[in-house]
Amino acid sequence: MKAFLAVLFIGVSAGATVRLETSLEPREATVGDPLVLHIKAACEPPGECGVDVGSAVGPFEVVQVSTGASQPAGSLVEREFKITLALFDVGVSTLPSLTVNCLEKGRAVSAKTPEIPVTIKSVLTEESKDIRGLKGRLKKVMNRPVVFALTALLAIIAGVIAWFKFRPGKKGRTPLPPPVAPHVRALEELRALEEDLTVPAKLFYSRLTDILRAYLEGAFNAPALDRTTAEIFAELKSLSITTDQRLGLRTVLEDGDLAKFAKLEPTEEERLTDFQRVRDFVLATKPDEKNKIANPDNNLK
Repeated sequence: MKAFLAVLFIGVSAGATVRLETSLEPREATVGDPLVLHIKAACEPPGECGVDVGSAVGPFEVVQVSTGASQPAGSLVEREFKITLALFDVGVSTLPSLTVNCLEKGRAVSAKTPEIPVTIKSVLTEESKDIRGLKGRLKKVMNRPVVFALTALLAIIAGVIAWFKFRPGKKGRTPLPPPVAPHVRALEELRALEEDLTVPAKLFYSRLTDILRAYLEGAFNAPALDRTTAEIFAELKSLSITTDQRLGLRTVLEDGDLAKFAKLEPTEEERLTDFQRVRDFVLATKPDEKNKIANPDNNLK
């Protein structure tokens, strides 16, 4: 269970009346979980405040920044900021200070938020770590007679295959069709699912998440078919996709878990949104037309 603990700090800038209240939730989470930083700035009018934040804050990825409207609070003006972060490094990390700039009595003043420690845990359990740690500990013993027998059997099989392939009088055979590309298969399966959106939620999300998992494994060589949602999300960090795509895929997988195991019934709008997330992801990550073999019978327009 995640520990949602908030820590409160108040910072006052030198020679000014800017006050900051800062909280981070949660302070302890697993890899990729969203971390929400709340900042409330208060100063004398006009009180126009802003936060210096880019695409990353130290090791933390900035997922979303929302700024509230300035509100009167007695003789001061308050403004709230909500910054959603993500961290993929296991262990204890420190959220660096952020600078809040305000306009107070016609002059620019600033104050800094405190540094906040955050603990990130791995999605792997201790039991799974122990099991995986057994690899390489067993002594390998070669059974020479078995190896010789298998080698001879493989040689015989290779000879039989070669004889059938190159025997005299052998007529040419129609070559097998090329394998279906992962994005083509995914789009065809999505098209079939789109025609049957009214199936029960459990069946709908089972088919939708299976399509997504198969596409991740086929297109990105990322093990997904036998992984949990948390393990898949941890693997997504190594893929060349955007943060929005990564979080969108996690939402689809989590909605699927709720529908399949918690028996929740998402609304029709939620179904369509998750369906569109998967289709948009496939379309955005499929190979460029110039890199595909020019075969209109196998390309999905």
